[in-house]
Amino acid sequence: AEVLDAFDSLFEEVADHANRWRTLKFNYLTNRTHDILEQTHLPRLTSLSIITLLNGRPLKLNTPILKRYNSATGDINLVSFEHPLPILTHISQLFTPGTAETLLQHLRRSQHVLAALTIQFLVLPGGRFSLCFEDGTEFSAETLGLSLPTLAEYTVALGPSHCWGWNFLNIAHMPHLRRLDIYLRGFKYSEPNNTLLFLPQLHTLNISAQYPRGFIAAVPPLLAATPNLEEVSLTQTSRGPPGYDAEWLLPLLYANQDPLTVAWPRLVVLRLRGMAIPGKVDLRRIPLGRPAFRRLSVDSTCWERSKGVGKDLNALREYFDVGVTEDTVTLW
Repeated sequence: AEVLDAFDSLFEEVADHANRWRTLKFNYLTNRTHDILEQTHLPRLTSLSIITLLNGRPLKLNTPILKRYNSATGDINLVSFEHPLPILTHISQLFTPGTAETLLQHLRRSQHVLAALTIQFLVLPGGRFSLCFEDGTEFSAETLGLSLPTLAEYTVALGPSHCWGWNFLNIAHMPHLRRLDIYLRGFKYSEPNNTLLFLPQLHTLNISAQYPRGFIAAVPPLLAATPNLEEVSLTQTSRGPPGYDAEWLLPLLYANQDPLTVAWPRLVVLRLRGMAIPGKVDLRRIPLGRPAFRRLSVDSTCWERSKGVGKDLNALREYFDVGVTEDTVTLW
């Protein structure tokens, strides 16, 4: 109790300078600090990160020029803003039935300025990417009519029990999306009920999964929707059975090599992390149908694991640039 009292007193003194705050991040609020925040005008705050809330208490903030909003709590509906409501350029939020409506409000209000969006799905989006509210109401992507013309970066994290699908890409039209990051467990694929939106401007794709089984079946719709990719990163985060790691590369190496149908014909850089590339996989085929290809980048885990199964990546330097990075995946 004495420690909390001292913290409250210190926070009250710091709050006297709240008109100068530009960034606020908290993972715990006492009742007193909660009250102080609600009574404080934050005219210069541009970045807010909320890890958790205290005892489910609603929190209303006065942040008229807030631009970056990161919420890692499923109780985000308890957070609201005074008028004028902030228009956000960066949103990071959990997706649950309880947070769907709040997420939709943020997206609608900020859709013409939003530059970066991160969603962690704790429940699966519906078959037609539906936002399922707590009262049972369900809206599909088609009826939402969302367009995010300024969105350049989209990051998606799927919970451990989720199968692979494309519904999270159909939350809105994203005609100028440049970078897509996807984190998931694996590729238990189910065909989406709606058409995968075309992403003509997508330049960079990063996919991270525990294992690649099912990747061959999952990837064709994405290949068709992202023909202009120049940088692709494939990351494996766990040790799979011997030989299965090769599935990451099969769509790139053994698909139709016709220049009109080759997977990612504008590919310049391919990054591989965590996986073991079997000796039988011929990476010399990567440049076929990809005249701009210049570089294969692997982390030290991939380098050492590949060497352990008889793959000499150093020999590929005769055909294209091969680099080894220190940004290494720790496998489990």
